[in-house]
Amino acid sequence: MLALFSGDRLLPSNVQFDESLRLALDSIRVENVSEFLDEARFPSGHDTRMRELARAKLEGRPVDVVVAFGPPSVHFCVENQSELFPGVPIVFAGVESVGARPDPSARITGVLSGFDAAATLRLALKLHPRTRQVYVVTDPLAAGAPEPLGAAGVRVPLHGLAASSPQQLGHALASIPENSLVIDLSSIGRGAGSTTSPRAELKRLSEASRSPIYGAFDPLVDYGYVGTVSVPLDEVGRAAAAMVRQVVSLEPGAPLPAVKVLEASPLLDWRQLKRWGVRSSRVPAGSVLRYKPPSFWRQHLLLVITTGALILLQSGLIIALVLQDRRRRRAEHEGRQRREELAHMTRIATMGELTASLAHEINQPLAAILSNAQAALRLLARDGASSEEIREILSDIAADDQRAGEVIRRMRSLLRKGEASPVAVDVNELVDDVASLVRGEMILQNISLALELAPDLPYVYGDRVQLQQVLLNLIVNALDAMKDAPGESRSVVIRTSAPASRSVEISVKDAGAGVPADRIGQIFEPFVTTKSQGLGLGLSICRSIIQAHGGRIGCTNNADRGCTFRFTLPAHEGAKA
Repeated sequence: MLALFSGDRLLPSNVQFDESLRLALDSIRVENVSEFLDEARFPSGHDTRMRELARAKLEGRPVDVVVAFGPPSVHFCVENQSELFPGVPIVFAGVESVGARPDPSARITGVLSGFDAAATLRLALKLHPRTRQVYVVTDPLAAGAPEPLGAAGVRVPLHGLAASSPQQLGHALASIPENSLVIDLSSIGRGAGSTTSPRAELKRLSEASRSPIYGAFDPLVDYGYVGTVSVPLDEVGRAAAAMVRQVVSLEPGAPLPAVKVLEASPLLDWRQLKRWGVRSSRVPAGSVLRYKPPSFWRQHLLLVITTGALILLQSGLIIALVLQDRRRRRAEHEGRQRREELAHMTRIATMGELTASLAHEINQPLAAILSNAQAALRLLARDGASSEEIREILSDIAADDQRAGEVIRRMRSLLRKGEASPVAVDVNELVDDVASLVRGEMILQNISLALELAPDLPYVYGDRVQLQQVLLNLIVNALDAMKDAPGESRSVVIRTSAPASRSVEISVKDAGAGVPADRIGQIFEPFVTTKSQGLGLGLSICRSIIQAHGGRIGCTNNADRGCTFRFTLPAHEGAKA
């Protein structure tokens, strides 16, 4: 493939077209030969020299297809096709038209594209609505505004600005009035007659200009043009490559594909739009925006998706944890209710076991009341009854009544069912209350009770009824353990102490058979019992109550006989008994 370019090898348009053409043909094996006419830099007769050079280079190396980029190269190929590469297809690009074909047998096709000067002017005026006048940069020999801009149909005055040299043009651009536009139709962008890089020239001119510059040259949009309405050269290169593919795949003598026309579209530099304060809303739909920073979503899409997924996952975990916590609280509440109900049933069962003792405790004051009342009646039946004797009898009746009422109060308190109500509890008073309930049962079973209560104990904080139940269960278990013990050794000792400054300990020591060594570590587990008719729930309830109060409970066998149950409760700060 012979690629023939009109201008210099380093001209931006040649570089961009050549890169896109080669990249699009990269998938097929192509031997590419490039030539550059660069006729704008040389005097007349250059066509003849280039023709001779091409003939010498192509001698013995047949060409399958010729790609002509730019009007001069297309003209050169058409004029010399029969001499240099007869019958070889020519694919043109970078031209708006090829004119009339000189030879009907010429095999020519290609891609038409170009710069729409009128559309560029209309685009510039739309983006800069306050524009009062337009300056058109032309080549030195051009006079006035070029004809393409005259067809734009705008009412803004057009002024010609001849580009005699880049330096003079820079001074002119720096002095034009505000609210003006510059349309560059000169050959600066094409590099004609320039000894410096057109990119560098345009960059200096753009920096010196007081007004935005629009031009006809696609590659220089990156170096100072605000924009243009034309076909991007990379699109032209791809379209030409597609045409080359079709041409080389044809059978010999087959007609060439039809010429393809590419539509021009707005091409803008986002940086220049921001420099001149152009609103995004004014940019026409379908415009190609170069150097526009990606949106936050496009730039950080993976991060946004990952963060969103993590937030959703975290939210799901939080909701799951909240639901789990609610279920746990509900389960704890239900478990607490079941435990309180079970504890209440246990108290009722324990009080049932103490029925005889409680009846004895109540019968004693009732019998005393009856005796005192009968005595008072006898005194009143006699003449001369002493008022002092009657007063003493009534005092005894009142005391016995209070004694019986206290027994009933303690029973009702222990049998009460309801939510736990923690209060500051005097441990020694609690022991006295429970001992009063079981004292009658101990008398009936011939068991002695000894209370060893330490003075000045700190209070504990908890539910009085539940703590009474723990102590009552331990005492009843002690009584059951001594049913078969000898009469002289049947005794229960209840001690209170403060082994540490922040705790209070209560122990119940019996003289029974003790706990088997293989069960002493399991005695507080549910349904573990040493009684023949026990359910194994009493000690389990005692442990749950003590643990709920922040304490500990344990059991050890005594050295002589029997065992000792003890539980420890944290002391209530700032309260002394």
